[in-house]
Amino acid sequence: MTTDKPTGNDWYWNLLDRIDAGLNRVIKLHGDE
Repeated sequence: MTTDKPTGNDWYWNLLDRIDAGLNRVIKLHGDE
């Protein structure tokens, strides 16, 4: 992801980061099976 994020959209980027982290965790779990 890009590092220059609009300051007004912090909540939006935080949400994206959380979703991204969650997806990575799910993918890792499925990859280990």
